[in-house]
Amino acid sequence: MTVSNGSSALTRPTLTIVIPSHNGGELTVACLERVLPQVRDGDRVIVVDNGSWDGTTRTIGTTFGEAVAMVTRRQAMGFARACNLGASQAATDAVVFLNQDLFVAPDVVDCLRESARCHPEAILGAVLFGPEGTTLQHAGGTILPNAITRHPHRGLSSDCLDRQGFLPSDYVSGALLLVSVATFRALGGFDVRFGPAYFEETDFCVRARAIGMPSLVALSVTARHLEATVAGRDTPRYHFLYHRNRLRFVMKHYTRHAMRTMFLPAEHTWLRSSLPALTRRSVRHAYAAALLELPRWLLERRRRPPSFVP
Repeated sequence: MTVSNGSSALTRPTLTIVIPSHNGGELTVACLERVLPQVRDGDRVIVVDNGSWDGTTRTIGTTFGEAVAMVTRRQAMGFARACNLGASQAATDAVVFLNQDLFVAPDVVDCLRESARCHPEAILGAVLFGPEGTTLQHAGGTILPNAITRHPHRGLSSDCLDRQGFLPSDYVSGALLLVSVATFRALGGFDVRFGPAYFEETDFCVRARAIGMPSLVALSVTARHLEATVAGRDTPRYHFLYHRNRLRFVMKHYTRHAMRTMFLPAEHTWLRSSLPALTRRSVRHAYAAALLELPRWLLERRRRPPSFVP
């Protein structure tokens, strides 16, 4: 299902493109080489060098000069903090967060701009293909009742989706995400408690939905995602961080009724399924971490009652 275009007073939204980079090297340079020819007057490109030690800052400065604004930090801050820092310098209509390992289409900036013009009220994501460009990797995400996230189009052929219009989604990938600067600041940016990794964009999109701003995949916005700098997904660290942040998401957002009638039954069923031993161990560790954090989340829930129902 796609939704029709809305209307907008913005005739040509200006964009700040923020690229968090950690030891990106040639990947970041290649990404910039595809992005810079597409920017227009009033746009800005910012690279946040997130604790790199491979000379990324020097390489970008030498290669692109003043065409790229550099924000450099000596220590790695993680995705959320790096994006928040870059967005704090935006003086445009919208901000675009772009992973360093994306090979964007030649018209991606124009498509983003037109998508923002059509839906200024939405959080906009992209259709991301694998490195070979023939299979889908991300085209929006779904949040299951126990907050397990799924990418329903992952692995499908690249021609299974239309190339025009907008696809409603529970959330969109932070690898390529557009939001108005006003909305990003009103929401306080990404919640850094979901770092390192996983659920930053999920949390952000759910908070946006709570104030009436949907998440849409702009089907005309495409890129190939190398995932060359993403940690492996079969490691204890990945599984622990994912499930720790999943439980943080539940404690922050699920209503009491949703926890009782949706999360707990779904979690019970999932835990009784044939889970790999690595996943099961990581979930136990994540639950231990969640218990230690529970008093803090209970206090926050009293201050800001949650409203999310999956």
